[in-house]
Amino acid sequence: MGILIAGVRVIDPPGYDNKGVPVFVNASGQKVLRPGAGDRWALWGRPMAEIANKPWFVGQVLSGPICLISARWSMKVAQPGDAKLAVPPSHGRIYEIGTLYTAVAGMLNLLAMIDASHRASQGARG
Repeated sequence: MGILIAGVRVIDPPGYDNKGVPVFVNASGQKVLRPGAGDRWALWGRPMAEIANKPWFVGQVLSGPICLISARWSMKVAQPGDAKLAVPPSHGRIYEIGTLYTAVAGMLNLLAMIDASHRASQGARG
């Protein structure tokens, strides 16, 4: 529902900037504009810091495979190469609502998984 409300750009995966370009870090963990030989993708170089920059993605990814497909599609339409496909990021309230809906859907999925596993571990009573 959140993707339908706010569009595919509501999925904003860590490790990429708002233009869909991968972020790289050097050996000391600082972001670099042009990656060199010793630089690594930020999600591999400092994964917890990248996830902390976009914590809502943890909830969004729990909403299922649609989030991963949408994240890939979001990065594709974010790149400025093709003017017909380029979709700018939204900064309005509708974007916040879409992000909230997708993150809450993922958290409810997590709650259902925890509840199902707890009930399965209790066995049959009575």
